[in-house]
Amino acid sequence: ASPLTAAGSALVSQALENEGAAPLGFLNPWLYETAKAHPRLVTDVVVGSTQYPVQYAQDSVNTPACCQAGRGYDSASGFGSLRYEEFLDRALR
Repeated sequence: ASPLTAAGSALVSQALENEGAAPLGFLNPWLYETAKAHPRLVTDVVVGSTQYPVQYAQDSVNTPACCQAGRGYDSASGFGSLRYEEFLDRALR
């Protein structure tokens, strides 16, 4: 997801510059604050996990017990997927 977020952020930053606004710059504080205040900025991933079996020997499988998706921020999906039209709209304000 990081490359997609970086690419989308670069496009939003370019759109801001095209409108005569400052580019995004260091995005994290603004992005997390805005996503918290405006939940429509992200699509929350609430189902799924990073739990998948890993074979480490011929007859041995380990399933890490980490990271279940849930409502809001979680270790499996972060805060979700950005909705770039809403992202651009919020950035232009």
